[in-house]
Amino acid sequence: MTQFLTHTPVWVWFLLATLCFIGYQQTKTRQLSLQRLVILPLMMLGLSLLSLNNSFGFQAAVLALWLSSLLLSTWLFYSRQSSADGSYDDGSGLMTVRGSWLPLMLILGMFLTRYILNAGLAMHAELAQQSAFSLSIATTFGVINGAFLGRVLGLIGGRKVRSLLPA
Repeated sequence: MTQFLTHTPVWVWFLLATLCFIGYQQTKTRQLSLQRLVILPLMMLGLSLLSLNNSFGFQAAVLALWLSSLLLSTWLFYSRQSSADGSYDDGSGLMTVRGSWLPLMLILGMFLTRYILNAGLAMHAELAQQSAFSLSIATTFGVINGAFLGRVLGLIGGRKVRSLLPA
């Protein structure tokens, strides 16, 4: 275990600190535009797809499991989202979002999954060829991405998708 930690580049720890700060900011009630609300989920989607492609290539089974877990997780988090967690003000065009520890936990989950993926492949490149490893990483990414996406879709609620686009 200490070998992982001592061989990790210093910039990774700065990244972790930055991600913790971003996640902690989301524990506070805040106002933000709908466009800004979707940035983090979209970034996490892109990051997971990039990681899967770089590590395993776009294999059908990996992508299918990622997409399946993404859709299931999105549905679960969307259906559990309370309308009390956010409200939209048509006048200002801002959404008031109640603070939550969930984004911090999801950010840490994504960081840890990527850390395990990269460290595992750095030490044992043959893991990229093992189905159990690639499919478990794909599932984890899908669940985390779905949680982000489902939460945001639940917060937006009945808002039209076109209201997310710049005028």
